[in-house]
Amino acid sequence: MEPTHVSSLPEMWLSIRQLYGRLTMKPHRVCAENNAVEEQRKRWERKRNRTAQELLKTERRYVEELELTTKYYDEVFRARCGNLKLAREGICGTIPSIVKINRSLLIALEHNLAGSGFQTFSQYLHLYKTHTDCIEPTRLAVQTQAKKNKSFARFKKLQESRPEFHGQTLEQLLDLPLLRLFKYKHYLLDIVDNSFPGCADTLQLNRAAQDIAEVCEYAENVKQRQENDQQLRRVQKLLKGRRVRIARPAIV
Repeated sequence: MEPTHVSSLPEMWLSIRQLYGRLTMKPHRVCAENNAVEEQRKRWERKRNRTAQELLKTERRYVEELELTTKYYDEVFRARCGNLKLAREGICGTIPSIVKINRSLLIALEHNLAGSGFQTFSQYLHLYKTHTDCIEPTRLAVQTQAKKNKSFARFKKLQESRPEFHGQTLEQLLDLPLLRLFKYKHYLLDIVDNSFPGCADTLQLNRAAQDIAEVCEYAENVKQRQENDQQLRRVQKLLKGRRVRIARPAIV
């Protein structure tokens, strides 16, 4: 019988060192992985906080603009020109109602409650849809009234000259809610994308972003339809009183 092969002492010592090296390297790798995860979490937090701060800052300005529009174009106009049909219908769309909802949203953002704030805000998105529908009719009514009524034209010019509006016309102020809605969509998606897995308000913000995106799509469709109608009216105006001659195809 041949003797059993026994490794030499140097070979055994080398194997022990390799085994020891593998055992001692493992905790270091785990530590490195944990550090990488922690650094990623910190980067997400910085981006999320930066976006949240910008959202809060711009929301304050937005609410201020809505309050100024409501005060000078709704309350003052109704008080001075209450006998006009346009005053009873209003010249601000649903902005007087929207500002109430956005005041509540602003308070939630100031208390770092974006998730619940936007969850409540989403329940009133129908106000933004209604505003979308009435922007163009309101704009046309305002322009018509300004041409027919000199008193209303002076009132409109006076309000637009106020320094608080920074040169914005009433027609431009009517677009504020829709412009803000599109910004909400980008803000919320950015916050959700930079939220660490397991954040308490991620589901609320994600759902709110989806609801807002649906209203944004609705607004885009309304705008496209209005632009098509305007183009059709321009063509009809050009063709009014004219004979349209249809050229016959050439016979080859």
